Amino acid sequence: MNKRAIFAMIISLFCVYPALSQQLSNTYLNGVYYNDQGQPELPAFLSTSDTSFLMFNMPEAFYWPTGLTKESENFYWLADYNPGQSKLRKVFYRMDDQYASVLNSYDSPLLGYAGLTYDGEDLWAVYENQYRLYRIDNLTGVTIDSFALPLPDSLNPDRHAWGIAYDGEYLWHSQYGENSIIYKLDPSNAAIVDSIIPTAAMLLGLAYENPFLYGIDIQNGLIYRFNPQTLSEVDNYDWDIGYPLGLHYDSEAGNFINVSGKTDYGGDEAVYMVGITVGIDEPYSAVPSSVELLSAYPNPFNATTSISFTLIQPSQVTLDIYDILGRRAESLVDEFLPAGNHSVLWQAGEMTSGIYFYRLTAGEYQDSRKITLLK
Repeated sequence: MNKRAIFAMIISLFCVYPALSQQLSNTYLNGVYYNDQGQPELPAFLSTSDTSFLMFNMPEAFYWPTGLTKESENFYWLADYNPGQSKLRKVFYRMDDQYASVLNSYDSPLLGYAGLTYDGEDLWAVYENQYRLYRIDNLTGVTIDSFALPLPDSLNPDRHAWGIAYDGEYLWHSQYGENSIIYKLDPSNAAIVDSIIPTAAMLLGLAYENPFLYGIDIQNGLIYRFNPQTLSEVDNYDWDIGYPLGLHYDSEAGNFINVSGKTDYGGDEAVYMVGITVGIDEPYSAVPSSVELLSAYPNPFNATTSISFTLIQPSQVTLDIYDILGRRAESLVDEFLPAGNHSVLWQAGEMTSGIYFYRLTAGEYQDSRKITLLK
């Protein structure tokens, strides 16, 4: 049998699928409501003004707080924007009685802190005025190293460096101006890996909550949701709390935390942080327009990769891994899933390096893609 015939036989193995689909009515699943005709509708948005609460006022004088990130339970880091001398503070906060206390305060070489995030080991801070990204030791507050951030180009000379978020592998950096941009950066050297061009113009605060990236536009008062896998804007919602300079999502509390001044520049400088109950029900899924198997990320990969797909209606789903000879190596999913965006981690474990295929079956939909494991 020649190579072409063998390849045709392998591909044919991917074309035998059970077909199963189901419509729901008057049911709420995975953040998607199905009406009495069984058609999906977007979830209702809850007013943030009804769910906000003051977390704490800083017990010492400071300027605008611009960056917030959480290190562990009860321990946060807060950065402020002060042209004279910015500070980085480690804050103890207990939510049950809203007790807050500054544990440590560090003078910073940055005279204009902007975004702040934590990667599990170190802090990352954006210096707006110098377009630089600083990596900071979370134990001492001392700068470990710094990297140049992308400068404004001739078509967008008014862009300013601001937001920063970490997704577990890459850093995401927002720059605002007449036309905002979000850069995907390699944390080893801040090199640009990719970018997202949002419809928002004044996108400052940036936060990551798997599997989405969020950003707030201070000009139009909207919070935007982005899909980092497809580098696309998913949707947006009203955001009516204060003047949002920074954004963090606290996965333990299930709340967005808004770092904000009460008024615009030149107004009341008594800035504060407000915890925002998530404005849309878990897991923030807009209804996709089509069923689609997306590219695995990263690919090629070493040990772990993420496989994403979208469903337009609840379906019986199987997601399997096949080797180059068409033999099923592993089953990742075999269950009934609701409509929405889904992401599955494949931990290759004892698998050997080589080419594999991942195959999705969802109702009558079927597709497969190639992936490369490098160890």
